[in-house]
Amino acid sequence: MALKDQITEAMKSALRAGDKQRLGVLRLVLAAIKQREVDERIQLDDAQVLAVLEKDFAFADKDQARKTMVQITDMFRSWNY
Repeated sequence: MALKDQITEAMKSALRAGDKQRLGVLRLVLAAIKQREVDERIQLDDAQVLAVLEKDFAFADKDQARKTMVQITDMFRSWNY
């Protein structure tokens, strides 16, 4: 399953569970992804999704940003839908 699809499923799960904080973060992430897709009229693959997250949710330290992106990706994969 593509990373964007995993994020969408996680958002649906958070909505059903009533987890407002998680839902808000996931909506923000999906909004950034969809904005890029609309602007460029393309479907983003996993690498491009991670690039959007790195750019829009940037850290001063690139190593920290990569570690955080890995943690976020692992978190999405570990969530049960």
